[in-house]
Amino acid sequence: MGAILKLCKVADTATELGYHDAATGETIDKTQVYTPSMMIGSVNVSPLTMASIFAVYASNGVQCNPIAISKVTDKDGNDLKVPSANCHQAVDKDIIQTLAYTLNQGTVRPDGAGWSFRLADGRKSFGKTGTSEDLAVSGGSFIPNQIAAFAVVGDAQNPYTNRISNIAINGRYNSYWDGSTIAAPAVTNFFNSYISKKKIPIDNDYGQPVSKYTTTGKYLGIGGRTFSVPPTPTWRCQRAADHYEWQQPIAEQQQSVSVAEHWAKQHPNPGHQFRAVE
Repeated sequence: MGAILKLCKVADTATELGYHDAATGETIDKTQVYTPSMMIGSVNVSPLTMASIFAVYASNGVQCNPIAISKVTDKDGNDLKVPSANCHQAVDKDIIQTLAYTLNQGTVRPDGAGWSFRLADGRKSFGKTGTSEDLAVSGGSFIPNQIAAFAVVGDAQNPYTNRISNIAINGRYNSYWDGSTIAAPAVTNFFNSYISKKKIPIDNDYGQPVSKYTTTGKYLGIGGRTFSVPPTPTWRCQRAADHYEWQQPIAEQQQSVSVAEHWAKQHPNPGHQFRAVE
């Protein structure tokens, strides 16, 4: 994806969303992490900044700077000026709607890793997990036009010494923790409580993909190779004898191993085998 979009455009978009380096306050292009590895998460960012970025996804592309103070008065009750959130349309609404669609797909597709973001009462859900080995795990989500949240689990002071593997958290032991087993559930539990307290009505219309951002076509890939992006497949897992068979386009057969491995982890049974079929 980075080879197609180019790193400059990715960095510029991150800046438009409100990203800045947690240590220096600089934008990506002015830091040492302005390298290809930034595509997989090598940048420094605070949970607050990530929550504000997910708020852009929740508000049809409107970006606001996080402001802790909403009002200040002096001893006589006069209002004093507080910093402006500088809210503005940072990203095209159509792009945000298409992005929201993809963030929802991870919560509903059988090969998705976002099942822990599913909200109560059939409410449409959105989310993205993140796992940095056993140093830190994270998850971000939002309720359209309402609220966004981002959770990080790990030892902020000494993550390399106090790793989050082979430990019990709140009385529950796991040999391996990831974003979907603790960070995403934390966000989901918070959202369900928030929804119940605020009595927020269900609105499942958000996240409608726009055709100009989902149509197939020719794209330039790594090494100058031209390829076509296949239509979004309909995934299904079918039990056939002692095999699970994945039906998907031939163009996506390369994904079969990772998809099958994911399904095997979610449905462990030593007597089952997994493979993909046309």
